[in-house]
Amino acid sequence: MRNRNFLLKSGASAFAFLAAAATGQAADTVSGPATSDPYTNAESDIVTIDTDATIRADAITNDSFFNGKVMSNAGSNLVIDDSTLLGDIVNTSDMVSTAGTAVQIFNDSQVFGELNNSGLIDGDIVGVLLSDDSTLAGGLTNSGSITAGSTAILVNQDSELVGGIYNSGGIDASVAGISINGADAELWGGITNAGTTSTISGSSVAAILLSGSIYEGGITNEGHITGQ
Repeated sequence: MRNRNFLLKSGASAFAFLAAAATGQAADTVSGPATSDPYTNAESDIVTIDTDATIRADAITNDSFFNGKVMSNAGSNLVIDDSTLLGDIVNTSDMVSTAGTAVQIFNDSQVFGELNNSGLIDGDIVGVLLSDDSTLAGGLTNSGSITAGSTAILVNQDSELVGGIYNSGGIDASVAGISINGADAELWGGITNAGTTSTISGSSVAAILLSGSIYEGGITNEGHITGQ
């Protein structure tokens, strides 16, 4: 049975993770059920892809969503809701949520490529959220920074990240760096922290929290993994 809240417990402590849906009016929305061409962002706050939309992959780069622009918003910066991306999500600039979750992939969404970050993804609550029966099939690669007030990368509620997490930058948060949380949350491909300057940290709970989840692939560390 799905756990419908964002509750992460460690000992006597409990931290509530809000879904942090976008507040205010979306700057740009791509809605389905139509199929659309690959999306290059020109917005400074939020892009929403919803209502069973499908975004093609670029024939050369394999990108479905590319951001090279500074984005800041009280809510989210990228919301993928009940939709499909056939290629990658790529960020080379800043995606900052000042009061919510920066990147949300949820509600039975499917991303067949990877999430590749070489810039900054920063959420006041969560940096990258994969939730509610959703899949990121190409793994997550970070050579920049993914940071958050609570959890930098959170996978929960029947969702799966396939292809592992490869970090050569920083994945750092106040509660947990990486959390695979819940009996039906899955991570396939392990976690690699590559390079002597790379970091994964969670200052109050754990750098890496595997809580009742399905996990395969091991943890390889060449850098710094620190937690409570």
